[in-house]
Amino acid sequence: MYSQPFQFRTLDEVDKVRAKLDAQLKASFEKAGYYAPGISGGGFAYLMSVKDIHGKDDLKSAKVWVPQGDHIAEVAFKAAGVTPIPLQLADVYTSLQTGLIDTAANTTSGALAFQWHTKVKYMVDSPLIYVIGVLVIDKKAVDALSPEDQKTLNEEIGGAFTRLEKITRDDNAQARDALRKQGITITQPNAAESKAWDEIGVAARKELATGSGISPALATAADRALAEARH
Repeated sequence: MYSQPFQFRTLDEVDKVRAKLDAQLKASFEKAGYYAPGISGGGFAYLMSVKDIHGKDDLKSAKVWVPQGDHIAEVAFKAAGVTPIPLQLADVYTSLQTGLIDTAANTTSGALAFQWHTKVKYMVDSPLIYVIGVLVIDKKAVDALSPEDQKTLNEEIGGAFTRLEKITRDDNAQARDALRKQGITITQPNAAESKAWDEIGVAARKELATGSGISPALATAADRALAEARH
């Protein structure tokens, strides 16, 4: 993948980068023996907490959840000096309820769907990461299809994922308003706080570049495309 911690600020940036990199992402799956007919954005994930978090110091004292096996999330929080608590997604709600964790990241619509909004009080309005979903199929199965069937598969699934992304963006926008109405305080970082989050992102991305979980070629291409999008 090429979405990294605290990398994107707006959906416009995401769209400009994906316009250049989605094809490269699909090609990387093909090299690994998979066909990826559908890529869809799930939206930005944000930090949500029982506490009002304004930066690294607040985050260090929090009990932060990461998805079990999510190397990228672990690196991101460790870059902030946090030792996160890995749990299965199904255990997050109960863990928020019992106090095992008090901070978790999710999209706005995801927080509503999983009822996490009933357990948290604050959301940091700084995108932590952009969530991307990819459908992959064993390339051998696709190669066995006729060219006509391959074309139909690509068009139908690709079209469905495009429609899904539009629905998801609408859902996330509506969910943000719903969270406010449910009493969640959405805090906008000031300049110093935004800089601190950016510095955490830079440190995390540097660590990921030397480890696993991020394709170096895709990461470099994403950085280049993002720099172009911001100028």
